[in-house]
Amino acid sequence: MFSLLKDYKESLPVFLFNLIDRLTFVFLYVVLARIVDFEKYGLIVSIFAFVNLLLSIFDFGLPFYIQRESANHHDIKPTIQTALHLKILSSFIMIISLLLYSKNFDFEYILIFMIFLVNFFYALNQILIFALNGKGLFNVNLKSALITRLPLFIFWIVVLAIFRNFQLLFFSLLLIVLIQFLYLAKQLKIYLIDIFDAISSNNIYTLLKKSIPFGFTVLFVMTYDKIDVLLLQMFRSNTEVAIYSSAYALYRNSPLISGAFLIPLYTRYTINYKATKNLNISTFLKDFLIIFSLSVSLVLILKFFGELLILIFYGKKFLISTGVLLSLSFALPFLMLNNFTGVVLNSIQKEKIVMWSTFLGMVLNVSLNFILIKLYGMSGAILTTFYTEFFVFIFQFLSIIFIAKFLKSREI
Repeated sequence: MFSLLKDYKESLPVFLFNLIDRLTFVFLYVVLARIVDFEKYGLIVSIFAFVNLLLSIFDFGLPFYIQRESANHHDIKPTIQTALHLKILSSFIMIISLLLYSKNFDFEYILIFMIFLVNFFYALNQILIFALNGKGLFNVNLKSALITRLPLFIFWIVVLAIFRNFQLLFFSLLLIVLIQFLYLAKQLKIYLIDIFDAISSNNIYTLLKKSIPFGFTVLFVMTYDKIDVLLLQMFRSNTEVAIYSSAYALYRNSPLISGAFLIPLYTRYTINYKATKNLNISTFLKDFLIIFSLSVSLVLILKFFGELLILIFYGKKFLISTGVLLSLSFALPFLMLNNFTGVVLNSIQKEKIVMWSTFLGMVLNVSLNFILIKLYGMSGAILTTFYTEFFVFIFQFLSIIFIAKFLKSREI
């Protein structure tokens, strides 16, 4: 009981930060769903999917790597500086890719680039947020969310009530993300002069060599997280994208509580492994049961309150998404558990196992989506999600059991 209370106390600011952070994009989609039609909504969701996929290619696993390094080292500033240099350099390649992509949508250049800029600076913020997480400064991240998101939410209510202009949503979100970046950078004593300091190719190469397994994992997960939306648009319609994506957004945001446990656990497991070079299987199983219990609770919540959640967040016209949400909920336990097993493997420096498990999960997901979406539409995407999360979980869970036994036998 003492351990659980300690976990709760440590996890509370993480939970509140994640809640506010997730609500930002949920609220964005909620307002969009009320001021644009199905066709425009589906288009915006598709653009977000492409931009996020593009950013995941150039993520390089920097946030996860930096949190682990921040937990192990006192001076993380040079690593953060090199990471920001790398992101800025890669932005030029992303912009060229975005120009090629924008040819598919007439007269939507401003919308596409606004979505890109919002997500790009959001990705920069993640580097700083994870560095602070590694140092256990969860309250600093929470404060950054409170001082930036509350004014934003108030403004969006005004937009919904009076202006009903979706461009204003993206301009205001970009401004807020920039303000948050400056605040977080100040907390880490990183200033503009540091960001635009001389770029070292040797430092970038060294950082890439260490973080790239994390980067591949992010890319693989993002691919099988977004490919269903892109294929639904390709083989079906923007209307089906709107119906499916509204339910999928609630499904993906449901594991918010488990995320509040996982971020502190990542730091704790990292520190413990550095000190002992071992993995305590009883601790692992205790945390496993907590995550599993949370996942079952969430499935029940979505079963009994899914329709109400759809109504609250998206309105009556999206009630057709209720069945999709209920079906997706059965994949939640495996989604939450493979998030947990991935954190454990990363903390004990087995990130390559996570990389390979998500790579195989991506291959399975893309293959099944191509087949099943053509045949069954949204139902095919739902089945594919379930099979993918189950496969990744089993792969990682069995790997952890094997590694734990190997580490224990090595002590004997």
